[in-house]
Amino acid sequence: MNIKIGFENGELKIGLSTLPDEEGLNNERIFYVYEWFLSKSGDVFYVGKGKGDRYKSKDRGIEFQRLLDTFTCDVRIIKDNLTEYEALHLEEEIIAKYLSNGEVLLNRITTADNSYSPTQKFEYMKVPYVEAIAIDKKYYGITDKEFDKVKDYCLMSTHFLTHSVYGCEPYILKSGIIKIGM
Repeated sequence: MNIKIGFENGELKIGLSTLPDEEGLNNERIFYVYEWFLSKSGDVFYVGKGKGDRYKSKDRGIEFQRLLDTFTCDVRIIKDNLTEYEALHLEEEIIAKYLSNGEVLLNRITTADNSYSPTQKFEYMKVPYVEAIAIDKKYYGITDKEFDKVKDYCLMSTHFLTHSVYGCEPYILKSGIIKIGM
């Protein structure tokens, strides 16, 4: 990881880069940067670097496959004739640009943004909700859902499932109400 420190428009800017040192990387100009996108809207959902036929590969994980199965998608090469370092650098720049614009990418390096990481604060006696992940919100229109509201008297009911030791008889439900102040 590299740390970049500099000034831009009179402000101190600090950036992190996951790029390895150029030493040891392939210097042949056989690499390219490509992006997968939804054909109808043009929304980009994956950015990558590769060589040969890598851009055609659809083996990139379950969320990637789910998008391909749901929407008409296509792939385009953004820039070719690059060294490995140039391709990695351009890929990182493009991913950063899309993420800073609020786009949702399926790249594995961005999974922290796309995975379930709750932001809600749980409050006593308030109904929480189930948060949809960014991928589901962006591409499938899924929204956060509230849990069903629970009535106070249901919280004071008890239910026991009983069955025989061998477990072959049907379950019997026994219930009752807890009386407070008995």
